[in-house]
Amino acid sequence: MKFISFLVFSCTILSACIDQIPLNIEDKIVEKLVVNGSLHDLAEPRILRLHYTQGIENNSIPISSATIFLFDDKGNSFQYEHRQDGTYILDGRFVAEVGRSYYITIQLANGKKYISTPEKMLPAIEPE
Repeated sequence: MKFISFLVFSCTILSACIDQIPLNIEDKIVEKLVVNGSLHDLAEPRILRLHYTQGIENNSIPISSATIFLFDDKGNSFQYEHRQDGTYILDGRFVAEVGRSYYITIQLANGKKYISTPEKMLPAIEPE
């Protein structure tokens, strides 16, 4: 009897009408700037990727016309070079140092300028 009751209840639920509600979320999507990169003291390139978010499908629009600088706490500056599709690489002469503070500035073609908060480079954690 419990099985028949469960079957009738399930059929009722599964056959119920559901009204579709139109969501006009495309009109409310706002592009957001995404900066993805890291700074390290390894003998490897320092890559920074710059793009805008777009839509709800996680698509992105690469930004290829930005001017990006890295500054240290001594006033030195190093410019990132655009390579392809929103990918920028830091000048190979730059060597990051543990204990120093760094920040970046990003100037977009539309005139907007972004400045990060200075961050102190900490030593790497040794694995146990």
